[in-house]
Amino acid sequence: MGLGEKLYDLRREKHLSQEEVAEKLNVTRQTVSKWETNQSTPDFDKIAPLCALYGISADELLTGVKKEESERVEGPERVELQNQRKKGIGIGIGILIYFIAIAWIMISIPVMQLNPIVSSAVFLLICGGSYFCYCICGYCL
Repeated sequence: MGLGEKLYDLRREKHLSQEEVAEKLNVTRQTVSKWETNQSTPDFDKIAPLCALYGISADELLTGVKKEESERVEGPERVELQNQRKKGIGIGIGILIYFIAIAWIMISIPVMQLNPIVSSAVFLLICGGSYFCYCICGYCL
């Protein structure tokens, strides 16, 4: 479906006449007609008002690609989706911190020649931070 057909369908869905669309966008009715018959395309400065008028995104208007379903989710489902994203971030940060703890223990004793007890204590503290991010941030948010 071309842009003209899309504009025509959107106008019909909103039960608007070409005159009404033209008035809202400060163009002539003939301009709207040319857009809908693919004789011309809307100027760049008319894309945002068209999208606002029809309640769609510029991507949807220009490419025909609708927003992802996750962006259209409302209410409790949206909250659950946001919580899942937060869990993913918390788990990812926890794993990253755990890898930092491993790198610490690998370089602190042989390379930096630190006391093994101190290095082990720092390793355990870093692992605790990893566990905090993984469990608390990842599962309780």
